[in-house]
Amino acid sequence: MDTKEYIIRQAKICDMDDLYDICIRTGNYGEDARNLYNNHVALGIYYVGPYVALEQDLAFVLEDKLGICGYVLGTKDTKIFFKKMTEEWLPKYQTRFPMPEGDPEIWNMDQKIIALIHNPRVSIPDSLNNFPAHLHIDLLPRARKKGNGRRMIETLHEKLQILGIKGVFLDVGINNLNAQSFYEKIGYKKLQVTPSKDGLFMIHQL
Repeated sequence: MDTKEYIIRQAKICDMDDLYDICIRTGNYGEDARNLYNNHVALGIYYVGPYVALEQDLAFVLEDKLGICGYVLGTKDTKIFFKKMTEEWLPKYQTRFPMPEGDPEIWNMDQKIIALIHNPRVSIPDSLNNFPAHLHIDLLPRARKKGNGRRMIETLHEKLQILGIKGVFLDVGINNLNAQSFYEKIGYKKLQVTPSKDGLFMIHQL
């Protein structure tokens, strides 16, 4: 595959709308989630926006002749990042998206992501203390299976190494076996702790 048709560059604030669009188009374990949500921006506000706004030097986009077709987003210190995200990024969206009411067990997907904007899941187990950085990556279908995922993650790894970071982790869907297999091929290992019902941690020593 000729990788020259794809370029990797640092993300810009003006890319945000495109990145939110990719987030919803890959929000169902890599597949299109637009049919699952009425609100197509809240997912990006939670999973994309704070990285680009707060750690732009660790946010990279993939571009082809049609435009942006993927991103890899990271942070060098997860605990500090989550604190800033909770205190500086999310509050401005909590008024825009009021906290859902009623029984959380019967909330729809929109209500669940808006609830995260109000009460983010930011707890990190002690077993990740040697892996302070984390990342997540999403590619549109047209950019997959062409080596782009590996190139993008390696780009972020190199940046983290320059910053002196020794370990990185990611959170992957418990049933997303294709993603787990891909991460294992590029050197990630499953963290041997009891996974949640939604996902598990994978770790990589830099």
